[in-house]
Amino acid sequence: MAVVSRLDLGAYEASRAAALAGVPLSTLYHWAREEMVPPSVSATREKLWSYRDLLTLRLVRWLRTDKPDVARTAMTQVRHTLDELGKMIVSRVQMVPGITRTITCSVVHL
Repeated sequence: MAVVSRLDLGAYEASRAAALAGVPLSTLYHWAREEMVPPSVSATREKLWSYRDLLTLRLVRWLRTDKPDVARTAMTQVRHTLDELGKMIVSRVQMVPGITRTITCSVVHL
C-alpha cells in the first residue's frame, strides 16, 4: 500500500476522460497505446484515467498544439515532478500533530 495524493483521486472512463481533456476518444486511445498518457487506474479489464491523468492529457494536448516535438520529453518531466510533489506533501501532512493515519491505496507512481 502506498500513500496517495489528491491528484490520484477519481477514476474516469475513456469517453468521460476524453471529453474532460478536450481530445477525441481515438486520440485518448492512441496516446494510451503509445504510453504517452496511459490510464493509471486499473479495474479488471476496463481502462480508467485518474484526475492526474486528466491534467496530463490537457497538458499534452496543449503541448502538441504548439510544440509537438517536445511533448513526450516534457511529459516525462511533469510525471516525475508530480510524483515528487505528492511525496513531499504526504511527508509534510504526516508531521502534523494529531494525524495518525493517511489515506492509502495502491498506486503505480507514488
